[in-house]
Amino acid sequence: MALIFGFMAARLGLPALVGYLIAGVVIDDLLAVRKVALPGATVGMLVATSVGAGLATLWGWTTGAAIVFGLSLSVASTVVLLKALESRGPIDTANGRIAIGWLVVEDVVMVMVLVLLPAVSPALGGALCTGRSAAPPRPS
Repeated sequence: MALIFGFMAARLGLPALVGYLIAGVVIDDLLAVRKVALPGATVGMLVATSVGAGLATLWGWTTGAAIVFGLSLSVASTVVLLKALESRGPIDTANGRIAIGWLVVEDVVMVMVLVLLPAVSPALGGALCTGRSAAPPRPS
């Protein structure tokens, strides 16, 4: 399943990682908690992004930089939470599944943000990302 979804993502011009994450959601029992995890993660990310962007704006940052800062504050570490759940045991509970589902939603959203960020960079006040590095100045 991961191979199929990874291939489909690559055909759409997205990183194969996006397909792998989607495959993980499809084949896991995370679909059972999607009614809580999807809106919860979405609202949580919106609130954290808004608060972070608001603070950065107060600090005098540009709109684009403020949004990127807010987005960076809106995600949690999936690996850290999984290790904590494993060590304490509630990973197989409804709350554990909801927490994991929540983090998977955040991961998928952040992969999409990272894929789209170079394309929207000019609209956020940054330079257009061409994929080529700038040539160093030649000595005179």
